[in-house]
Amino acid sequence: MIAKILFFSIAITSSVVASDATASSHFENHRRRNQDIISNVNRNVTFALVPKTIDNPFFDVSRDGCMDQAERIGGGVRCIYPGPTSANVEEQVNLIRSLIQNKSVDGIAVSAIDANALVPVVEEATLAGIPLVTFDSDAPQTGRVSHIGTDNGSFGERLGKVLKQIQPEPGTFRMVSIPEPNILQRERGVRRKLLEEGWIEVGAPSNMMGNSTLVVKQMFRFMQEDPELTAIVPVMGAGMRSPIWTDFVNAYPDVLLVVSDAMPNQLALLNRAYCNGLVGQLPYEMGAKSIEVLYDLYSGKSDPDDMPEFIATNVLEHLRIPLTLPELVKDYNLVGELRYVGYTLFGIVAAMATLFIGWAFVHRHVRVVKVAQPQFLIMVALGSVIMCSAILPLGFDDATSQVPDHQGIVVCMTPMWLLIVGFSLTYSSLFAKIYRVNLIFKSGERFARVTMKQREVWIPLSSLLFVNGAILLCWTLIDPLRYIRLDEEGLDGWDRPISSYGTCQSENPLPYLIPLGLLNVLVLVFANWSAYEARSISSEFAESKYVGMAMASLFQALISGVPVLFLVQSSPQAFYMVLVFMIFVISSAILLLIFIPKLIAYHAFKNLPVDHQRKAIERSIREDVATEKPNRPVMIKALSSMSLAEVVEKNQAIWNSSSKSLTTKSESQDLANKKDSSLGGKLMKSTAESEVMSSSVEKLSRLSSSDESVLSA
Repeated sequence: MIAKILFFSIAITSSVVASDATASSHFENHRRRNQDIISNVNRNVTFALVPKTIDNPFFDVSRDGCMDQAERIGGGVRCIYPGPTSANVEEQVNLIRSLIQNKSVDGIAVSAIDANALVPVVEEATLAGIPLVTFDSDAPQTGRVSHIGTDNGSFGERLGKVLKQIQPEPGTFRMVSIPEPNILQRERGVRRKLLEEGWIEVGAPSNMMGNSTLVVKQMFRFMQEDPELTAIVPVMGAGMRSPIWTDFVNAYPDVLLVVSDAMPNQLALLNRAYCNGLVGQLPYEMGAKSIEVLYDLYSGKSDPDDMPEFIATNVLEHLRIPLTLPELVKDYNLVGELRYVGYTLFGIVAAMATLFIGWAFVHRHVRVVKVAQPQFLIMVALGSVIMCSAILPLGFDDATSQVPDHQGIVVCMTPMWLLIVGFSLTYSSLFAKIYRVNLIFKSGERFARVTMKQREVWIPLSSLLFVNGAILLCWTLIDPLRYIRLDEEGLDGWDRPISSYGTCQSENPLPYLIPLGLLNVLVLVFANWSAYEARSISSEFAESKYVGMAMASLFQALISGVPVLFLVQSSPQAFYMVLVFMIFVISSAILLLIFIPKLIAYHAFKNLPVDHQRKAIERSIREDVATEKPNRPVMIKALSSMSLAEVVEKNQAIWNSSSKSLTTKSESQDLANKKDSSLGGKLMKSTAESEVMSSSVEKLSRLSSSDESVLSA
């Protein structure tokens, strides 16, 4: 029958060649000739589908697809199915060469037995103007136009996936194979998938040499060599055609068998529990696509240079679903042991804050500490600890999806409360501290008398805490953050989620986040502005430089950390680590930048007598004044030549001489007001510097008897 078909094809092709003397041996001329005759329905267009062997039912299905597609195309297009009777390389090469030399076909699709052996015949086909593609088994080094078939590497991974789906716990496996191009690719795919899942390949794949019964015999040998073998993966379906396949399964019912292909006989055996899973190709689709591609090349619809290198066909999976599914190994993305990193960082901040608070309290009477306002230093340290304590609830792990609603609210809202309250306490204290110093120094410039009581400097702090607390309370009562667990993309073989993560969500958090953000950003702006205004005040009184550095560290942590948090929000471990280090950097930076300069100044002053401490501060202020206002040398020289005692003595003399001439209480009070503005006011007017004001306030403050005394310029 094949000889008749070849003879008929040769006769038709010869008549066409004789009528077209201008035909070329290359693709372009070949397509022109085809376009000239395509409308001639009396001329049959023939394509050959050449399998590895014609006695394989797999290729019989490809043949059916080729012939059905030819019938659908119509116009005299037909598919022929010549091939070797066994997987013989030489026979396949000779058959293809015969088709080319006799010009009996207009295109060839071949499943390569040996890719290297096809190189010369593909060149002959190209020179003859006959497009050649491969299907099922590729030969990319030959220069074929395209390959139609299964991605065999991915196909092998599918085999491994099905095995893992049936048996999630890693075990041992072996493969039955054959050294053909597509089968070797499957081997690599199976090995790649199973090895990365922890499986162990206990021996090299065996060569079944095209013999279905030999497949089963080799499987028996595997079990004799390793009775504890978990699974065998034949990377082709030939073994299931052997009559002794069922004997093996009956002898070793506990061995898992995942087999390539899903032919009718294999599906029947799967239905009878004689294998555990099948990964099937679509040979019908391969045959149909092969003739479709060849026809497009023949008719000029496709150009060989524009054809894709690989045209993939789909795969199927068939497996027996067990009555009891394997235990689900689910990744809950828990913080786990990483929480101890957070606890350690919090411990560092808490230890530093405790030491700094103790130091400020013990040395509160030392002049350099006293002028730094210890009460505000302590509040800054407490705020930093509270802010950093938000790390503690962030390490919460649930490990299940069953978290009581009230517990979830506590877990999610507690960090917000700690962060906002700690932030308010820290930065409002810094703001109040600098604001107090600025107010005193500005009053001196205006020759004004200012009275600052303790409750007045606590107003910014208490106001910020109150407003932030009110917003947080409304958020907690109306629409609090709740802890929920969300499934990530990805299912196991039984359509069960394999990964989830816990997160805090609210119906609509924006009505609360926006005012909180605006309010606290406004606090930062005012704190920075106050620090800027106090830039010329000696650092013994106002740490504007260090406050600015603390602000810079805050903004740097936010700018670099917040975008990263958005990127890793679905990964609790990464989210936790980024957020924890952000909080740690902000809290520790504030403590170190505020307290370390004080410690350095304290060590420079601690061994000096009180009078020497006073003179050292006075001398540093004179130097600041001279540096800041070089245009007033006369008055600066006068000030520099006077000691504090002389300033006080002259001021007291003016007061004594003036009070003698006053008789009424009101006049005496007027003179009391003039006391601070007579000599001291004139001196301030001449210098007009905040440094002198700060020194005068501190040095004259010994005349006051309590914290609510009049602080006079």
